Amino acid sequence: MELSSTTKFVKFDVFINDNLKEGVVAMPCSPEYAGGFAQIPHGDVNKMPISSATTFGLKELLQDTNMTDKEYATVTFVPRKGCEDLTIGQITIINPEP
Repeated sequence: MELSSTTKFVKFDVFINDNLKEGVVAMPCSPEYAGGFAQIPHGDVNKMPISSATTFGLKELLQDTNMTDKEYATVTFVPRKGCEDLTIGQITIINPEP
């Protein structure tokens, strides 16, 4: 993912196979909650765009939702704060060993 700078607080949550409904706020207590990402502001250290990455453990989540044998999964990013200039470039799900 690419962030516009390190001077801004950024937070988003990630859900897998969640049936999100328009106007309903998804909460981290949902069974399909995979995790969240947050960047704490670092002052004026870097005003240029920076790249970052994050990893979520999905093995148990995919097993609990009976998705380990599926070819596709729906990944939903729910912006919480400061995501206006966030670019997600790639999502990779590596199917865990059974």
